[in-house]
Amino acid sequence: AAGQPLALPAKTTSLQRWAEHLQAYAQSAALEQELNYWQTRLQDVSDALPCDHPHGAQQQKHAVSVVTQLNGELTRKLLQDAPAAYRTQINDLLLTALARVVSRWTAQPHALIRLEGHGREDLFDALDITRTVGWFSNLYPVRLTPQATLADSIMTIKEQLRAVPDKGIGYGALRYLGSESARQTLQALPLGSIVFNYLGQFDGSFDAHGALFTPSADSSGASQSAHAPLAAPISINGQVYGGELRLSWTFSGAVFERDTVQRLADEYAVELQQLIAHCTAEGVAGVTPSDFPLARLSQSQLSGLPIPAGQIEDIYPLAPMQQGMLFHTLFEQEAGNYINQMRIEVSGLDVSRFRAAWQATLDAHEVLRSGFVSHLQQSLQVVLRDVSMPFVELDAREHSSEWIDDWANADRQQGFDLAQGPLLRLAVLRTGEQSHQLVYTSHHILMDGWSSSRLLGEVLQRYSGQTLPRQVSRYRDYIEWLQRQDAGLSERFWINQLAELDEPTRLVQAFKAPENGQGHGDYLQLIDADSTRQLSEFAREQRVTLNTLVQSAWLLVLQRYTGQSSVTFGATVAGRPAELPGVEEQLGLFINTLPVIASPRPEQRVADWVQQVQAKNIALREHEHTPLYDIQRWARSAGEALFDTILVFENYPVSEALQQAAPPGLEFGGLHTQEQTHYPLTLVVNLGETLSLRFSYARQSFSELHMAQLSAHFQQVLQALVRDPQAAIGELALLNATEQQQVLHDWNATAAEFPSEHCLHSLIETQVLATPDAPALIFAGEQLSYAQLNARANQLAHRLRESGVGPDVLVGICVERSLELVIGLLAIIKAGGAYVPLDPDYPEERLAYMMQDSAIGLLLTQRALLQRLPVPPQVQSICLDQDTDWLAACSTANPVNLSHPQNLAYVIYTSGSTGKPKGAGNSHRALVNRLHWMQKAYGLDGSDTVLQKTPFSFDVSVWEFFWPLLTGARLAVALPGDHRDPDRLVESIREHRVTTLHFVPSMLQAFLTHPQVESCNSLRRVVCSGEALPAELAGQVLKRLPQAGLYNLYGPTEAAIDVTHWTCTTNDVLSVP
Repeated sequence: AAGQPLALPAKTTSLQRWAEHLQAYAQSAALEQELNYWQTRLQDVSDALPCDHPHGAQQQKHAVSVVTQLNGELTRKLLQDAPAAYRTQINDLLLTALARVVSRWTAQPHALIRLEGHGREDLFDALDITRTVGWFSNLYPVRLTPQATLADSIMTIKEQLRAVPDKGIGYGALRYLGSESARQTLQALPLGSIVFNYLGQFDGSFDAHGALFTPSADSSGASQSAHAPLAAPISINGQVYGGELRLSWTFSGAVFERDTVQRLADEYAVELQQLIAHCTAEGVAGVTPSDFPLARLSQSQLSGLPIPAGQIEDIYPLAPMQQGMLFHTLFEQEAGNYINQMRIEVSGLDVSRFRAAWQATLDAHEVLRSGFVSHLQQSLQVVLRDVSMPFVELDAREHSSEWIDDWANADRQQGFDLAQGPLLRLAVLRTGEQSHQLVYTSHHILMDGWSSSRLLGEVLQRYSGQTLPRQVSRYRDYIEWLQRQDAGLSERFWINQLAELDEPTRLVQAFKAPENGQGHGDYLQLIDADSTRQLSEFAREQRVTLNTLVQSAWLLVLQRYTGQSSVTFGATVAGRPAELPGVEEQLGLFINTLPVIASPRPEQRVADWVQQVQAKNIALREHEHTPLYDIQRWARSAGEALFDTILVFENYPVSEALQQAAPPGLEFGGLHTQEQTHYPLTLVVNLGETLSLRFSYARQSFSELHMAQLSAHFQQVLQALVRDPQAAIGELALLNATEQQQVLHDWNATAAEFPSEHCLHSLIETQVLATPDAPALIFAGEQLSYAQLNARANQLAHRLRESGVGPDVLVGICVERSLELVIGLLAIIKAGGAYVPLDPDYPEERLAYMMQDSAIGLLLTQRALLQRLPVPPQVQSICLDQDTDWLAACSTANPVNLSHPQNLAYVIYTSGSTGKPKGAGNSHRALVNRLHWMQKAYGLDGSDTVLQKTPFSFDVSVWEFFWPLLTGARLAVALPGDHRDPDRLVESIREHRVTTLHFVPSMLQAFLTHPQVESCNSLRRVVCSGEALPAELAGQVLKRLPQAGLYNLYGPTEAAIDVTHWTCTTNDVLSVP
């Protein structure tokens, strides 16, 4: 009209190409699966109609039409008002009314209706037929089942229509283009004797001002031959024109009387009017499963929700992080977990305008109106329609800042009922004429930090009077995106990642838990601007993110603290998929917490290390939507938490966002945020001009002193990383210079006074002089005093001297538990030699190897053992249980001491678990030092009895034998085999009033199974070593033997028995050092 050339859009897909694709689609396996749906729906249903003349002709020349028509007001209500009640489309209501009328007419529970659709379904991604000219319309049968009530009829038929796959286009494809069997199957099923086609509203097309086309009053003539068959026994075509609904019922007058069909048409009008009246009545509302396809609920589950149907806008599942937060909120009941609070000082605020801005923002974002239901098989979030922003205005001008702090804390501790949205609230406390403090409290399950920053920005934009564009996408789009992801692909990725992790990383086990610790604390540290700039420059030079650099340092800290080769922590990822349109502008909880798993190697260069961590971060981006509970399920720990620390890197400073978005006249001051997770430690790193570190910790696990230490070490490692990218990470110092001095020098200043110039036997001889008549040795009803034991050992020592025993000469001893065993050990040492214990229970091959390897020239044994021992020919044997007269000629006086403290006292062979057994020797000085420490630490005296039960081939036996003899205590030797028998041990302890004994933890566990353990009330010292001592076992010992101290010792055989010790307490609930 303006004389301008007409520019048409680009041509869309041709009808021919569409037909080719449809032909291929009809033969596809995917469509073949749809056949079952049509078979199920069309079986056992009749499409017969009660005809007046069943054999009448059905040709165009017999066509007769009657009309159903609604006036303008009813039509308006049908189109505009009625659909809201049950969230229906016009076809749902039209077909519900039709099914009820037809079902009554045919006296059938179902009505089989043939529907006509436009056929332009979005089946093929590569095709666009929006402007293609051609015949696409399709026909397909639907089986509709009206119910007793209008409400149930509407909801049932609505769901039956929604269940039809792809608007029925597959039916025609299978019936006419499908495989031979598919065509035969569908042709054998009823098609439906009534065709229904609602064409829509034509008013808009013809009534517009200047419309090019308008309906003509002239006849267009016959469109078909008079002899052509009618499309169906009854065809109903409807449209809205002139503001009124008009439906034409066409049928063969040779089959139906006009009055018959007119009655149907009139009943249909009445049924429609009843439906309209019902749907527009006040309070009528209903929802069905198809309204919320992501939720996958049944009708009964929907009806059981404790929320009025009219209030529900949407229902869909939770994102992975939401599921975790919901679980911990519901089942841990820790006040304040995942309750976030932001407090902001503001001046110049128009409170009413501010409130309106918040309400408008709440209305704009469905996620802000969500509540959560957890009683169904899967937890769901329910978006409510009409929600008022919880808003409180208080005058706090007469109250102190402490009162405001208490009020805000109480508000936060109040938490939220997750089933009742909205899960956020705002309080405006007036603190002056023009000043307020805003207290914004929300549940973290609603949104992440990025969303919170955007939320405040939107509120301020609306406060300024700006009109914001409609959102491109909604949070439900993200949930739908999650459901489309390949779970199997993610499972394979994470199983591969988890293979590197040997065990969960538990930082809490590196610290002693504070006593009576409750609640949560925050420890804040700021890295100055210069250091922050250095960190950023280093990250840029290495082409990694600052987040990667921070993670790299934290992994090293975790490895140093836990001692594990592979470690992990929870990293918070943004989680916003780039392919989702408008996702950056969306509000909601997109973040996820995922394990970052690594195995730092000491020789690895810093530059390689940070690149490795960066590569891990990039790799997991494709799978960052994976729920953490699934990852934990795939791990070796079988569902156990993989870590107890998480690291959150934030780069959205809220305070800066507030200042930038604030309109003129509105000024923001101090900002304070409080967040709390269920993890024992959350490290929040915030990047601004400076790098801030906030350690949010559970006081039951950590103290403020722990946080100060951890923060210092973390910063130490962070600074060490950036000094030299070529440095080996094993060389990076965790400790500062003061701590290194303390650990390497101060704590190793362990020099102590002990009789270093004396040999072991000299000290025992001194004790003999002090308590000659005191009982020294007890075995099987026999007892020797200190003087008697010394005399017999001296006689044997003189005899050994005659056989060539002297300093550093190794003497084998293979003797069963007996008095002779103790006498023999002491005699070898008195003679100046070093004993080599050969356990009679050892295999012959092992004994032969030990005799040969140690090159002993003399063996002390017993007659019963000598016959079966593999004694080399060059080795002289002495049986200690021969007639005692053989030593009668030997002196009972102490032999002259030929030994020096540096000479060997014994050589014990290791187990050989990593190869052949190896002999490990210790000197008199080392042994005296060890026993002197033990006496100083645990103090024996003449009232004590030590039960010697450890096989003498183990180094623990050394202190069992000699510690009591140095101190005037009694040495009670257990009978052979008693060390493995809890009954005999209990009996021996009670018989000898034993005060001190040793257990390996596994035997201690067996000992505790004895019902009379509590009767061993003489025990004062229980020493453990040889295996890890479980905390639970330690707790049982302290409970059942409260009068006894429990001590956990450790040391390799090469050392003088033990090198570390720990006094167990009831506080050792996680592990025993």
